[in-house]
Amino acid sequence: MEIGRKIKELRLIRGMSQSDLGRKVGITFQQIQKYEKGTNRVLVSRLYDLAEALSIDIPYFFSEISTEALCESSDRFQHSNDESDAESKEILGLVREYQKIKNKKLRSAVYSLIKSLSSSQDQ
Repeated sequence: MEIGRKIKELRLIRGMSQSDLGRKVGITFQQIQKYEKGTNRVLVSRLYDLAEALSIDIPYFFSEISTEALCESSDRFQHSNDESDAESKEILGLVREYQKIKNKKLRSAVYSLIKSLSSSQDQ
């Protein structure tokens, strides 16, 4: 199931639909759904194809960093399955747009703004 979550997270970060990813790999979007939900296991050969399509190295799928560890770090992004699909897409869209900012000062300013906005709600 962890691999499925990572496939979905990367697909959304890359701005791809399940159909887009399926086409790149040569399978149906329904099969991508089954992988993402953990209904079907991903064969190593298929994982290789998915890694190629998502422009990632295969070891990423087997990283020993658990999702709980990522949640504990305030500087890391964690895709939560508890969020609605609309919230997940919004968050991943935000991450995708943030990554497009090449100027380090602008990225830092955006990060500081978001951080200050989120901490002001805690008070």
